[in-house]
Amino acid sequence: MSREMLFRAYDHFNACYYYSENYKSLSEFFHFCEHCIEGENKITYEQYISKDDKNGTKIFEGDIGIRHFSKKHPEFVDYWQVVFDEKSSGFITVLIREFNIDKIIDVDPEFNSFSKRFDEIEIVGNIHENQE
Repeated sequence: MSREMLFRAYDHFNACYYYSENYKSLSEFFHFCEHCIEGENKITYEQYISKDDKNGTKIFEGDIGIRHFSKKHPEFVDYWQVVFDEKSSGFITVLIREFNIDKIIDVDPEFNSFSKRFDEIEIVGNIHENQE
């Protein structure tokens, strides 16, 4: 099974993303981004991790996702960032903001601290466009 190789590049000067799927080839995409860098734009590359969130949205490195703890109380969420882990040579989620545990009223048993699966996460932004 071949893995879909997709990238996106964040242009810090223009505050926008360029997606490799909008170009004829990966080489055309990277060639375009190199021209941006020559123009002294800072570019950050992010790779598609070959997984989609619970809504079918493609997940890229740098994405921010939320995970709900309870269907009865959707306000209880954790915020996660997708990062590349050099030790495992793979993509993982890292907790970046957690709600106050004392406020939990009810927790669904299928959600626990050991089951941070990508299909439980809903992508709500990324580290460049949603820094708060």
